[in-house]
Amino acid sequence: MQDSASLFLALRTQWRIGMAGATGLDYNAVPVTAGLLDIKVTPVVMLDLQLMEGEALAAWAKKG
Repeated sequence: MQDSASLFLALRTQWRIGMAGATGLDYNAVPVTAGLLDIKVTPVVMLDLQLMEGEALAAWAKKG
């Protein structure tokens, strides 16, 4: 999970934004950022990212 969390934090500026706010991470940035951090994007890492992404979106929705 440490790789997943590190990758998620490194992607903190890579959110897609629409008229209603953030809609999700820009997945095009995932392999580039992971490569820079020497993190292998496995299915588990991707699922972890999606879980953290969903939690962040849910928290922002509650705030709004």
